Amino acid sequence: MSTAITDLPAASSLTGSESVPVVQNGVTKRASASMFAVAGIGALVPADIGVTVQGHADNLDAWALLDPTTKQDTLVSGTSIKTVNGTSLLGSGDVAVQETLVSGTNIKTVNSTSLLGSGDVAVQETLVSGTNIKTLNGVSLLGSGDITNGTGDVTGPASSVDGEIALFNGITGKAIKSATTTGLLKATSGVIGAASAGTDYLAPAAIGTTVQAYDVDTAKLDVIQTWAANQTFTETTETTYSLTGTDIDPANGALQYKTISGTTTFTATNFAAGQVVVVALTSGSSHTVNWPTMTWVTSAGNAAPTLTAYDVVVLWKISTTLYGAYVGSGV
Repeated sequence: MSTAITDLPAASSLTGSESVPVVQNGVTKRASASMFAVAGIGALVPADIGVTVQGHADNLDAWALLDPTTKQDTLVSGTSIKTVNGTSLLGSGDVAVQETLVSGTNIKTVNSTSLLGSGDVAVQETLVSGTNIKTLNGVSLLGSGDITNGTGDVTGPASSVDGEIALFNGITGKAIKSATTTGLLKATSGVIGAASAGTDYLAPAAIGTTVQAYDVDTAKLDVIQTWAANQTFTETTETTYSLTGTDIDPANGALQYKTISGTTTFTATNFAAGQVVVVALTSGSSHTVNWPTMTWVTSAGNAAPTLTAYDVVVLWKISTTLYGAYVGSGV
């Protein structure tokens, strides 16, 4: 009766001198145990099966299958494995990637500021001539080349005095010289020369002789004067004024006249104390004439006069009181 190998009892250990049956090319033969590796010395122990090596079925004619849940999924570029710069990592060959950037070495700086890292780098906005950068005599400062005013070089003295005036020397427009004129200067068609006393200006000696010396008490013709001492006038001419309105104003002159053409109400709002105005009226008897509040000085007392075809009235003011006097009729 035949006995299966699996039914034989297991040997506890091998020394190398034992004989074991083997099947070689369909023929059973004897082999020395020394031909086989001893467990632990070049051979796997049972505990290695399924850990270090793939486990085998008990009938020795089929390898055990791996657990499908533990196998590596098929790699899909861009899905289960990333790409580099849009290039798949699967397949053969080499993928060129950007080397590590080093500021100032393989990537430039801006105004000495690194472009690496977070944040913002402030740079000069684009220059636009005449907008965010000025021009020089209408010429743009942008671009290459040199800006010149005129042509040629200007030459001058080897030295100068601080604050000294520079003048053109000759007519070339390229040479200058130091001014040597002393005194007040005048310009004639742009040429500097010395001013002459008495011709170009008044010398100090002329004050009080040729011109009036300043005096705080000097009377002026365009302002009201207050005379502190007695004045003698040989002849005066008063201003005559045709009164077009109804306000008797001393500023219009000391002699005023008017032809009455309808009911008229006079005022005297601008009288100052000491001012006097003579008023001549024509056709006063033909219309009603009303006077401002005033004190009349007449032969009839404080009463407004009865006007005729031609009358003369004098108004004056003392302190705050306005007075009037009827001189008489010319009829």
